Amino acid sequence: MTNTEIEYCYAGVTSGGSGGGFFQLGGVTVKLSKPIILQGGFNGKWRGKWKIFPAANGYQTLESPELAVEKGLGVITPQIQNEEGWPEKL
Repeated sequence: MTNTEIEYCYAGVTSGGSGGGFFQLGGVTVKLSKPIILQGGFNGKWRGKWKIFPAANGYQTLESPELAVEKGLGVITPQIQNEEGWPEKL
């Protein structure tokens, strides 16, 4: 750790493969068949909020391979995109 502002580091890796789990957004499910890595740092409250830092030294903060959407992208219909919690229309 060379950045003195960072108090804590985080790193998480999904297992991938058949036991990798999944994430679901509305009626769309994506199996985590390949590992996904999330890493970086954060410090205590800064102006009332946590300050988060990306990974350093050429590492990616989020490393995610392409993953298939079950039943294809056709399942992401305009109706699904209007569901509560959907981030934005594609």
